[in-house]
Amino acid sequence: MPFKTLISQEARARIDFTQREMARLYGLSDLWLGAALLRLARQARQAMPKLLGDSCQPVYDATFVWHLVPNIAKRLGASSLQFNENRREDIILSEGQEFRELVGSYLKNLSMGWCQREHPIDRPTACEILGHDLANGNPVAMAIDRLVPAPVDERGRSDWIARHLREISAIRGFEATPHWSPKLQGKSQRVAGSGLSL
Repeated sequence: MPFKTLISQEARARIDFTQREMARLYGLSDLWLGAALLRLARQARQAMPKLLGDSCQPVYDATFVWHLVPNIAKRLGASSLQFNENRREDIILSEGQEFRELVGSYLKNLSMGWCQREHPIDRPTACEILGHDLANGNPVAMAIDRLVPAPVDERGRSDWIARHLREISAIRGFEATPHWSPKLQGKSQRVAGSGLSL
């Protein structure tokens, strides 16, 4: 029995909206994806001022929306940063695979997607979109794939984003891939000889 038949109409609408939004974000140019990330970070801070309102708070969630996401947006070409955004020197100076793994560390340890109590029934909040599970689309992971492509050598073992997506894509019956795309939400073409079934 399909999962969607077991949930409410509102929950189905929420899942459908989220899938469409992830596909839309995936299709944006670098510049527009950067602008969307900035907008989402600011909406998240506004929605949860107690948890995310302090740019100097040394915790994953606040650092993520004040410094990491704006830094990624800037690297994608967005230039309209506000006061106190993108001020963490460790993030600014991080490059290449080190930066990719730093982003993965933040995505792995976020809690803000689960903390918001009041939200629309039929659509996700900015916090939920930014903290969305990688296997179902995450705009920050999409952005880092553009900035620092997933490694194909031994460095991939310490790359949480790439490792997680390889595992999930294979479990879902697709050829293992370190990158998310909307096709991972569709029906799989079974990988010959994988023995995997859904």
